[in-house]
Amino acid sequence: MAVDTETAKRWEEEKNHEKDEAKTAIVVRDETDIFKQFDKLDDEVILAELKGRLTQSLVYHFAPKEGSGKEQWGIGKNGVDACSVELSKRGYILRDVLPITRMIDPTDSEYILIDALVEKYLVTKDNTEVKADSAVGTKRQWLKMKLHGGQIVPDPFWYEKGSQKALRNARLRLIPEDVKATIIAMAKEQNKITEVTEQESAPQKPAQPPKQKLKITIKLSDDKYVTEDLTTVYGRFEAIKKKLGEKIYREILGQFGYEKKNQIPHERIPDVYMGLIGAIKLGM
Repeated sequence: MAVDTETAKRWEEEKNHEKDEAKTAIVVRDETDIFKQFDKLDDEVILAELKGRLTQSLVYHFAPKEGSGKEQWGIGKNGVDACSVELSKRGYILRDVLPITRMIDPTDSEYILIDALVEKYLVTKDNTEVKADSAVGTKRQWLKMKLHGGQIVPDPFWYEKGSQKALRNARLRLIPEDVKATIIAMAKEQNKITEVTEQESAPQKPAQPPKQKLKITIKLSDDKYVTEDLTTVYGRFEAIKKKLGEKIYREILGQFGYEKKNQIPHERIPDVYMGLIGAIKLGM
């Protein structure tokens, strides 16, 4: 289909403009750990949309501590949608090409590889659509999810997340860098930025429950028992050693098969203790 002269000229100017902008553009990378964190934030955006809720954030921002890395900006799914609107003002539209393809990752069956194709069209004055470009976006999507408590369960929304992010990645490849920069500037102005801290970007270890002191129940007399921590019980052993003397104390421990009190298994301490008490009663 022929393209009128004015449209062809505008098309050429757009391409040249993109080349110039690319020299100084904000580069959106996806190889670093921080961009994996941005990707997880997009999971929340996609789930919110499925539930009929709107989210405001357009871009994600990471400002590292001084000397610990570079400042990073990431355009999220909402930001890509905003980029598409901005691109339409310039006479271009993006169209998703269905079906989206997927296959099991041959290296790990817990992951699915998803490919999405998006085409870019120039709309002429008479509303004719002329294909300008196309791009494939890929996403390796985990079939499971980790709950806040650390439990790993099947993810019922793995396809929705993976397909939307594959389309997002394809669209990003077709959006000029100056358009991305425009959306980042708009996000700053409208306060539609999600800040990601250094702590959030690092892997979080599950909280460990506080350690509880070991408690041991020993018999003091025929009808009296006490439950005490190990340090207190060891103190009782030392008091008995003073009464019996070092030699007899070690002989009784030896009868149970031990040389020192800290060699006694915790479950056998009450028996050994009773043996020591018995020696005192016998006047040894």
